[in-house]
Amino acid sequence: MKKGAIATAVFLLCGSMLWAKSYTLKEIRSYTKQSGTIDRALKLTAQAKEAQNLSDTASDPLEISGMVLRAYPDGMRSGNEYNVGFTKNVKLPGVVDEEQRMNRLRNESDLLGMRQSVIAYENGLGSLYHSYCVSREAYRSFAKGYKDFQTVFKKRQKAYRYDEISKTELLQLQLERDRLRAKLAGLKMQMDAQKKSLLRLSGLERQNGAVLSCRDLYPIRVSVKTADAFALSTEAQRKRLQSLDMKRQRYSHMLDSFDITGQYANEVDTDRYGIGVSIPLNFTSSRNEEAKAAAMYARSAAEAQFEQRMRQKSAAVAGLKAKLRSEATMIQAYRANLLTYKKELLPLSRKSYELGESSVTAYLMTRQRANMLQEEMFARKQAYYQTYFKLLTLLEKKDEQ
Repeated sequence: MKKGAIATAVFLLCGSMLWAKSYTLKEIRSYTKQSGTIDRALKLTAQAKEAQNLSDTASDPLEISGMVLRAYPDGMRSGNEYNVGFTKNVKLPGVVDEEQRMNRLRNESDLLGMRQSVIAYENGLGSLYHSYCVSREAYRSFAKGYKDFQTVFKKRQKAYRYDEISKTELLQLQLERDRLRAKLAGLKMQMDAQKKSLLRLSGLERQNGAVLSCRDLYPIRVSVKTADAFALSTEAQRKRLQSLDMKRQRYSHMLDSFDITGQYANEVDTDRYGIGVSIPLNFTSSRNEEAKAAAMYARSAAEAQFEQRMRQKSAAVAGLKAKLRSEATMIQAYRANLLTYKKELLPLSRKSYELGESSVTAYLMTRQRANMLQEEMFARKQAYYQTYFKLLTLLEKKDEQ
């Protein structure tokens, strides 16, 4: 019965691993978009801004006033008097539409800034995904090297028992084995932490047994296309300036609204009716001219700030592109050197050592040098992908590979 329960547990475990969903980066982003709140937050923010726009440009409510008086005219009968009146501000046709368009342009500019945050989030997922996959590749590579070294170590243990090698030599091999084991444990912890962060950030931690594919890693390239850079910032700036231009025009009107008033008064012996119009004489005040000047200054300031930001971004892009080229070149060099070690030097060193033609020190130095090259290559790959996605975020682009 106990054996049957164990067999069942093993079967279920294997089955769950076989049926676990494997996610590519594209699928992770799709899942995040469907289950996440970023797009919903953007939509709700847009709706809130539009509702506020309609509220700000809605006409003022009708104002009603009233008063009751007690009159005692000389030589006449006394009595109650009262009056009722209303006031309504009326904007000229087109003024409300103009104000709404001006506000919408400003709101659309702000929303484009929020879109940049979405791109940064998606590129962050891509960076985490690639970092995990490189760590997994490094772990598997070191695990294979550790297994190969274990084979050599066991042979040398047997040789020690037959007094063919010294205790010192065996201890050197044992220390190297322990170092490799610690290295593997560190890589496993790093890999697990990166996967946990990615699953938490994407929401996939709710999916039991989620597996990351890593079949879709982007190739290492020396150059990256930077066409259509800063598209969102440029469009946001265009809308911002267009809104400020409309604001300046808004204060160029000689007349944009007027007030209509009406009144009814019931006196002791008389009924009075009245209606009137109140028209503001804007030319008698400098308020509109000052508002126009403020809009012009704001436009000039926005242009200067945008130009400065673009200069800073362009300089940062140039630096990241140079770093990316450097990392890609170094990866190619490490990869070529490591291939030489794995295909030629390591097999020759191991064979020479096992035949007693070289010392354990020489053998270990060759292995350690290969391990250092491997560590450096994987570290460079991590740095490459981090720089790559940072560059995309700065360019306000999602990857198109």
